[in-house]
Amino acid sequence: MQENSDQIEIISHHSTLLESVQSFLQIYNSKNTIEVQTSGSTGKPKKYNVQKERFIRSAERTCDFFNLKEGDRAFLCISPKYIGGKMMIIRALTRKMKLELGEVAAFPFLEKSELDFAAFVPLQIKCILERDPDYLKRIKNIIIGGGAIDPFTEKLLVQHEINAYSTFGMTETLSHIALRKVGTEEFILLDSVKIKTDSENRLIIMDPEVTGLDELQTNDIVVLTGPNSFIWKGRHDNVINSGGVKLYPEIIEKKLSEVITSPFFIAKEKDPILGEKVILIIEGKTRETENLTPYLDKYEIPKNIYFLDQFLFTETEKINRIKTMEKLGIEG
Repeated sequence: MQENSDQIEIISHHSTLLESVQSFLQIYNSKNTIEVQTSGSTGKPKKYNVQKERFIRSAERTCDFFNLKEGDRAFLCISPKYIGGKMMIIRALTRKMKLELGEVAAFPFLEKSELDFAAFVPLQIKCILERDPDYLKRIKNIIIGGGAIDPFTEKLLVQHEINAYSTFGMTETLSHIALRKVGTEEFILLDSVKIKTDSENRLIIMDPEVTGLDELQTNDIVVLTGPNSFIWKGRHDNVINSGGVKLYPEIIEKKLSEVITSPFFIAKEKDPILGEKVILIIEGKTRETENLTPYLDKYEIPKNIYFLDQFLFTETEKINRIKTMEKLGIEG
């Protein structure tokens, strides 16, 4: 099923996304500002309005990076309610690409099509690789956002020679400002984006064209590797100061993802001697925690392990760490 809607050709395959895409296009073509909502993974979700020109500038950068052009085929399987879905539609509009719709599901495809550009969340990538990697091989350029890619999934992407990139960004930057090719460590900035760090190595983004701010202070700890590149270490608000040793939960999680297959995360708990101690919180019950020592440095080994029947999640399917810890009665 093909439809021409506001200068964009939509290939719907009877997707349930069609109505929400058409609704967004109606708003986009009738207003000068668009409402966005943060994911809520690091705090209460916020809504605010952004000028359309800023969306277009962000879209142009991504299209330039991947050399996307008129007539190319983009694939949407992320809800337009959030920034990732909105930006896929705007990129298609900006470059007059055809927009093929899938489903917002773990396995999102309705047809096995040749595609030029697609965006997924890590859960979708993992499911597709398990079910049929050939679907990904038919896509020239893939971006993966909304969360970290676990090392095993990343290895599979490299082994299957999938041209995929992990994104770095947030709602405030209207999707991503940098991309990291899977199998590599560095994020590369998109055109015109400038960055620096503060005294605590927190990233500062200088991108007024898109953010509307001269400087956007983030809580992301990074190591600058060049004028246009950096390595992401973790979130400043997650850092664990255990007996004077600073530990990054995201680094520990990456190591443990090699052995723990259940949903989990690393957090901190108050300790009378260390100040803060490393804890591991796992969904369900597993025997995979019996010997974690070979995978971690001595200071990274969790002092306590907690099990919870079911984690709490945000609307964008990210683990709500704060609410989950509250459910356990843990004070971080």
